[in-house]
Amino acid sequence: MPNSASANGASRRGAPGLSFRARLFYSLTVLLVVTLGGAFASVHTVVSRSEMRKFDEELLVEAHEEAVGRALLHDEHAERVDDILGPGESIAEEKLVFVFGKDASLHAANGSAKACTPLVETVFAHERREPFDVAICGRRMRAVFVGFQAHAGDRLLLARPREELDRDARYLAQTMLIALACAIALAAVTAWLVVRALTRDTERIGEITHRVQSGDLSARVASRSNIPELRRLADDVDGMIARLAALVVSQERFIAHAAHELRSPLTTLYGELSLALRKPRTAEEYREFIDEALASSRRLKALAEDLLALARIGADATGDILLLPVTIRALVANVLNDLRASITAKGITIDVALPDASIIARERDLERLFRNLLENALRHTPEGGTIRVGGEVRGETVIVTVEDSGEGVPETERERIFEPFYRGAKTRGEEMTGTGLGLAIVREIARVHGGEVSVSAARPFANSAGGGACFQVSLPAAEQ
Repeated sequence: MPNSASANGASRRGAPGLSFRARLFYSLTVLLVVTLGGAFASVHTVVSRSEMRKFDEELLVEAHEEAVGRALLHDEHAERVDDILGPGESIAEEKLVFVFGKDASLHAANGSAKACTPLVETVFAHERREPFDVAICGRRMRAVFVGFQAHAGDRLLLARPREELDRDARYLAQTMLIALACAIALAAVTAWLVVRALTRDTERIGEITHRVQSGDLSARVASRSNIPELRRLADDVDGMIARLAALVVSQERFIAHAAHELRSPLTTLYGELSLALRKPRTAEEYREFIDEALASSRRLKALAEDLLALARIGADATGDILLLPVTIRALVANVLNDLRASITAKGITIDVALPDASIIARERDLERLFRNLLENALRHTPEGGTIRVGGEVRGETVIVTVEDSGEGVPETERERIFEPFYRGAKTRGEEMTGTGLGLAIVREIARVHGGEVSVSAARPFANSAGGGACFQVSLPAAEQ
C-alpha cells in the first residue's frame, strides 16, 4: 500500500499542467474581461438611467401642462367632466390621459383610451409625482399622477409608450456588447503579446537550465531583454553556469592529476618491492630497497595529507568555522623557526618586517598558508639568496608579502600556478620535490577566510638575476 501511494503521488506530480505563460495569459484575460465587462455595464447603466430620468422629467412637465390646460377648459366651457379631454382621440396617439376622482373612480379618458383603463389597484399603489411603469392594453408605458389645483382630490394620469426608450436601450446594449467583444479580443491579443514578451526569457532560462541539468555546460541564456530584472537574472544564470563549468573542468583536471600523482609513487613502490623479492639479496641490498620504498611511502603520505587538507578546507568554505585573532608577527616567526634547518642549509637570508597586527583566522590554517608560501620561496631561491617577508595594514585588511630572489613566475602562468598539480614550464622535466598542491591550498585557505592571494614580480634584489616572485596575501584584520 505505501508503494502504491508513492506511485500515485509521483504520478500526480508528473502530470502535465498549464505552463506559466498559459496561466499568466488566462489570468490577465479573465481580469480584462471582468474589468471591461464591469466598465461597459456601468456605462450602459449610467446612460440608461440618464435617458430614463430625461424621459420622466419630460413626462412630468407634460402631465402638469395637461392638468393645467384641462382644468382651465373645465372651468370656462365644460358642463360635464368628460368635456375636459376634448374631442375623441385614439390609442395610436403617443399619450394617454385619464382623470380619476377622489373615490378612485375613472371620470374620463381621452378617446378610445377608456377601453384600456388601467386597473385602479395597480396605478393607485404608486406615489403622486413619481413616474412608474404600467401595462395598458398590452403595451409597456411610463405613467405619472398629478393633481388638479382647482379640484382637490382629483388626479390626472398621463401615460406614454416606452417602446422607443426600450428600443434605444436595446440598441445601446447591442452596440456595447459588440464593442465589448471587440475590446476583449483586442485586449486578449495585446495580453498574449505582452505575456509572450515577458515570459520569453523565463522560458529560455528554463530551457537552458534543463540543458545544463542534462550535462550541456556550454548552454547560455544570452538575454537581450529590455526588462532590467530579467536581463540581470539571465546574466546571473549565465555566470552561474560559467562558474559551474569551470568547477567541473577543474574537478576533472584535479581528479586526473591526483590519479597521476598517486600512480607515480605507487608504481615506484610496487616496482621496488617486486624487484627486491625476485631473488635472495644481502641485508645491505634489502636496506636500500626498503629506503627507496620508504621514500615513496613518504611522498604518498605527503600527497594524501595535502589532498585531505584541500578537501577539508573546501568543506569549511560551505560551513561555519571558528575564527579568532591571530598575531601575524608571532605566527610567521614560529613558521620560520620550524624551517630554520632548511634556511641554514641553503645559506638564505631572511628579511622580516611585519606590522604589529592581528588577523581574523584559524591559527592552524594560517600557519599552513605561510608555511607553504615560505617552503615555495625556499624551493625556488638559489643558495645564498634572500627572502623578504613584509606587511602593512590597509584599513580593515592586513597585507602580507613573501618575496624570493628566484627565477620568478612568467606573467602567463601567474594565475595557473594556484591550480592543483600545475607545474610551470621551468619545472617540467625537473625532479619533483613537492606535491603540486601547496599554492592551491594557500589560495583556498585565503578565500575561506575572506581574503585573496596573488603573485607578481618581486622588487629587485641585489643578488638576484631573475627578479624573483612576490606573493601577496590579503586577510581581514582583527578589531583593535
